[in-house]
Amino acid sequence: MSDTVLCPYCHQPAVFMDSARVYGGRSYGMIWRCDPCDAHISADKNGGPAGLMANRELRGLRKTLGGEIAGLARKLGSFPKAAEHCAKLLQISDPDKASARHLNIEQTRWLLTALQGSPIGAPPATQDRQEGQEEPDEGGVLSVQPAGLGARLRAAARLRRAFAGNTDCAERIAAERDMASRQLAAGELSPSEFMERLQRLQARTRALRVPAPA
Repeated sequence: MSDTVLCPYCHQPAVFMDSARVYGGRSYGMIWRCDPCDAHISADKNGGPAGLMANRELRGLRKTLGGEIAGLARKLGSFPKAAEHCAKLLQISDPDKASARHLNIEQTRWLLTALQGSPIGAPPATQDRQEGQEEPDEGGVLSVQPAGLGARLRAAARLRRAFAGNTDCAERIAAERDMASRQLAAGELSPSEFMERLQRLQARTRALRVPAPA
């Protein structure tokens, strides 16, 4: 876990806290947060930042970008293909680093204009690390920056209903797939994390079709 993470806006140390303090008592995991700047980012599995901290303005732009990427994914046939396209536009070699959570405000604005057909000049320089942050390890991350809090809460409610029973079921798997798709569209999951989760869900779906031994 990173000992010190600096807010990119005020350059003061961010606080490691439960996201329930931000989302009205509902926890989406741990986050790094700067209250004065209203900026935060989810923590990865090792406790470090899962990307670049975002203030209200950047979170709004990331939400818009998520919608554009979702539309591109429908056009190209998959989210990984959309991620590869975005990485090429940004001139980033790793598609995972082109996900919204890794982009600063200049990159996010530029990518939005590029996806809308009117990029201006070359893409901004890549900023792979948060100031004051060691390079985070890659891993499964559930970010707390929803693609829209209302939509995220409704999806979570469907997930809780599906999880009411103890046994696996098609409804439960479908709810998890829906949640993963929303997280990918918002840049909360990288394409590789999404495909990993999708493969696990597909394996569970196949298991449902296997008759139990007599």
